[in-house]
Amino acid sequence: MKKVLYFLLLVTLWSCSNDKEDTNSSSKSVLVKKLDAVDLGKNASYAFSYNDTKLDKVAYEIEGQTDGIGHYQYFYTGNLISEIKQFNQSNQNTARILFEYNSNNALTQVTELDVNANYGLKNVITYNSDGTIEVDRFSGTAASQSTFAYSSLFYFQNGEFVQENNSGTIQTVVNYEFDSANHPLQNVTGINEIKIYSALTHGIFNRGLMGLNNNLKKQTTFFVADGSTEIVDYMLNYNEQNYPTTIVSSPTSLGSYSYQFEYY
Repeated sequence: MKKVLYFLLLVTLWSCSNDKEDTNSSSKSVLVKKLDAVDLGKNASYAFSYNDTKLDKVAYEIEGQTDGIGHYQYFYTGNLISEIKQFNQSNQNTARILFEYNSNNALTQVTELDVNANYGLKNVITYNSDGTIEVDRFSGTAASQSTFAYSSLFYFQNGEFVQENNSGTIQTVVNYEFDSANHPLQNVTGINEIKIYSALTHGIFNRGLMGLNNNLKKQTTFFVADGSTEIVDYMLNYNEQNYPTTIVSSPTSLGSYSYQFEYY
């Protein structure tokens, strides 16, 4: 199954109530307008549209990808994102992502559905008593997902995840370092509650927007099987409001990545 969400769009821990937005108008005014990305030589562009501070649509153009032109449509229940639909250039619905929450508005399950291939992937999220978060993934049809695929365990420090342990065919331990600046999407209603999913999918905002609260400075991946290590670190520039305008991997990083942001 192709990656259903290049986002995404991801996935967190802020409360995004309308009352908070109304009492902080300066923060409310900062919303991402456009993201231009270069990921290992592949160009991509994303344009963001809103209904107030709720995401309405993200139009994309991705180089060298099937259905590389299209858009994502966002649907809300109250202030929580309940569904994201992906449409191709012919406006055909090709994928759906369904979000479920508990009574505390914490994300508990995300189901990714490939509309054309009758394929589904279910992410079950568990909040452990020691403060870690476990995500178990199950594959199957669009109607039922029961075959265990792999799991990820996230460790947190000061409100940000600092380590991710992945099981499965390729076992990895990934360490993260973040800045202290504003997250580009922090004022978007409902995004905070789903950012743990965005971190798991490593989608469109995979490196440039992976943090729960801040922006990624360094990612170190350790491969358990052979003991090898891959490091990608980033150079960031900010605007006067302390939001990133560019995030570019350093010349010594394994792979070339760059992200350029425009804001409303």
